[in-house]
Amino acid sequence: MFPTLKRLICHHDHVKQLNVIFQQMRHDKTYELMRDPLFQSDENATQKLDNANFTSLIIPIDFSKNQELYDQMLKLCTEFDELIQYFFPQIKPQINLDATHITVRSIVDFISQDVDELKKYLPVTRPVVEKWLKVMGKSTRFYFMGLFSNLQENKGLSVGLRIYPNLPLIQIIRGEVAEALYRNKKAMPVRPEAQFHTSLTHSTLLRVRNFHAPLSVAFILTFKEWIEQYDTTVFGSMFNIGLGDFRIRNGKSDKLLLKDENGSCVGREIRLT
Repeated sequence: MFPTLKRLICHHDHVKQLNVIFQQMRHDKTYELMRDPLFQSDENATQKLDNANFTSLIIPIDFSKNQELYDQMLKLCTEFDELIQYFFPQIKPQINLDATHITVRSIVDFISQDVDELKKYLPVTRPVVEKWLKVMGKSTRFYFMGLFSNLQENKGLSVGLRIYPNLPLIQIIRGEVAEALYRNKKAMPVRPEAQFHTSLTHSTLLRVRNFHAPLSVAFILTFKEWIEQYDTTVFGSMFNIGLGDFRIRNGKSDKLLLKDENGSCVGREIRLT
């Protein structure tokens, strides 16, 4: 599948731009920050993030439906855990295989919402998703190739799958849903319209909290070597996306967890169907 993706990156503007952003994030927002002697994690911001609920329109990714893909994800997680434990034995990485998803559109931050409140978004979001699925849903395939990374003061180091869609289905739905939400913003809570939202199509797998400068050259080089070895690895793909694959979820932290580590319910979600 790599030759197909290589051609997509060469000729399709939305895929080309996505690849550029992935590369910029890796170099400017990961490697450069790792080298920055002034970089410090903000533990208060991290705690606020972890203890709050967020609502987003998402597509969950269930790796357990594909044993080969699931095994590959477990291998990545094991490798990353060993790498972090070697350099930072006091830190245990967070593994998010049960909560992996593509964020289509972030809707509201720092608010806990129940199912009835989530249903208020359906009349706005569902027609948009239905419309564009009819146009290109059956023709869209999402390729999982390589790993992205990002280092932030409030989130720490994030690592996950880079996802390349052959058609700009997610990008279109993301914009059209946002336009509809803010036309109807008096009817339901939404995040500030000017607030940053990612233009990426990705899924976070792993995270390491509370990194503090300086990070050793040995760690940076080892991390760089580890993550870049997968740049041309196509782990799998996802296709035949339908309305039932979309959810509106209010979950714990920016990972949108539905259950905590003890199995207690900490979030709610509804299908668009």
